[in-house]
Amino acid sequence: MNNASIQEFSDMIEEKENNLRKKVNFDTMLLARMAEMRERSQLAAANIGHFWVTKAPRKHYIFSTVGSGDTYEAINPSKELGGLWLSYVAFMDFCIQIRLQDVLEKNDREYWCSAIDDRYVQYFSIPLTKKSRTKEPALCLTTNVDMGERGDLSVGWVYPLIEKAEEENLEICGDVWGKLLHRYHENGKYHRIIELSVPIRV
Repeated sequence: MNNASIQEFSDMIEEKENNLRKKVNFDTMLLARMAEMRERSQLAAANIGHFWVTKAPRKHYIFSTVGSGDTYEAINPSKELGGLWLSYVAFMDFCIQIRLQDVLEKNDREYWCSAIDDRYVQYFSIPLTKKSRTKEPALCLTTNVDMGERGDLSVGWVYPLIEKAEEENLEICGDVWGKLLHRYHENGKYHRIIELSVPIRV
């Protein structure tokens, strides 16, 4: 420090300030994210079988693998995400896309992906990649389901959501998306609670 000029010392301090500011911003967003995850985990089981309308935010996602029921290749986030995306894995959700055509044809096929809300992409200036795709915001009919033990996953879990939309005269206008909320063992059983949403027009 003693050998640095006034300008050099000022530049060094400014750099440290900027680095600290970035860390504070990251930790502030991470703290809010953790609170959000804690709340949705607490409500996950209570919302099973209930239906509500939400505004799904704009998301960016990278596909990992295609599965049939619970049969799918091992997923390696480090390989699929890579680069800066992997640095923000704490802000990502593990999601599935079930194409409407597969629902209608009763095909057990789902597309697994890692997704991140656009608000985080904008806040942290995360660059999109050639692998990434964008899901635009949409009004959705939503419910929580317990997929249960490994091997129980099937397109049949989606039918109550589709039937509810039809019952309420809501026009379905896109694919079904699922977001993994919580996985846990209780009373000797394995539970996988997923939030399922389908875009609608009212």
